[in-house]
Amino acid sequence: MPASPTTPAVSATEFQTRAGLYIEQSGKAPVFITKHRRLARVLIDIEEYERLKARDTRQAYRTENLPDEWAGALEAADYGPADPALDALTD
Repeated sequence: MPASPTTPAVSATEFQTRAGLYIEQSGKAPVFITKHRRLARVLIDIEEYERLKARDTRQAYRTENLPDEWAGALEAADYGPADPALDALTD
């Protein structure tokens, strides 16, 4: 979401100077923080953060903890012919 008149963009220096003001503003709308005139960070309300975090369903697994059905699917997958250059790396 790009910065707009309803979502202020402030420089990092300005943010440091008036952090309290921008923390209050972030309760109503995201505050975009720029560094060298480029968007660098977004300050959002904690409730919005929690809402977004709840939607993140990504999960990482160690190989030994991979669900059996996923491990089976990886073992059964056809990856096509091996590249001879890769075989040379294991010799």
